[in-house]
Amino acid sequence: MATNEGSRLIYSTVQLDLKRKAIRLVAVLPSDQSALISCKFHIQMLQESISYTALSYTWGDASNPMGIVLDGKPFKVRKNLWQFLQKMRQLFWIDAIFSLMKDIYSKASQVAFWLGPASANSNLAIEMIKMGPSFHKKGLLPMWTPDEGKALLELCSRSYWKRIRIIQEFLLPRILKCTAEKTVFHGLRWAI
Repeated sequence: MATNEGSRLIYSTVQLDLKRKAIRLVAVLPSDQSALISCKFHIQMLQESISYTALSYTWGDASNPMGIVLDGKPFKVRKNLWQFLQKMRQLFWIDAIFSLMKDIYSKASQVAFWLGPASANSNLAIEMIKMGPSFHKKGLLPMWTPDEGKALLELCSRSYWKRIRIIQEFLLPRILKCTAEKTVFHGLRWAI
């Protein structure tokens, strides 16, 4: 979540007991969309029952960090995370505790995968995915128009899909919520 060494100091004030499977949750505090994003850490033991959303996202470019307030202190995050926090206001797990990721993703009430800001044809691509495969009765006809194909290709070419960790982020949770600028589809449920 942090983008530079100075920002990491805030993590030292919120220590985790990894043996007890403690995680940091970030609550995005309610505010006007134009206001500075303000968040607060909450320490949670994974064995305790709590509803939270785990975030699956790409870190993005580190060259232009954006400012938020975390536990009352200025904190820098990368632009991709800032864009997500600007749109979604709830309790999230947004961290990098690799040793506990299996537990974190499987115990989350849902996982939000943030694809980044919407492009001109994101909604078309998502609508195609929601419809699922379509087959024509008259043989080998195109499954989609050139515009639909371009929209799907653009969505599938985003840097999000190039991360190896998305395998566990997709397979472990019971509910996935796809977000790109706004929630574009919600409620993918695996049969578990």
